[in-house]
Amino acid sequence: SSCGVSKTKNDDKSNSETSKLQVELEKLHDENRKLRSMLDQISRSYNELQGQLVLAMQKQAHGSPQEQKSELNRMSSSK
Repeated sequence: SSCGVSKTKNDDKSNSETSKLQVELEKLHDENRKLRSMLDQISRSYNELQGQLVLAMQKQAHGSPQEQKSELNRMSSSK
């Protein structure tokens, strides 16, 4: 009968460890979901900023239409 008692203790210990591991796994899943969400937000923000930078660089390279008109007026009035 002592074998039955030790088997029950081992089963209880095993069930307890399994429960602890399941709780830990769920915590890790939650953390993973939060991190993925943060990464998605950061990626969206980065892409938006990159788009704004490209537009700003294009404007700087080509000048806005108003700036181009001003430049043309200056050039023609200096002749």
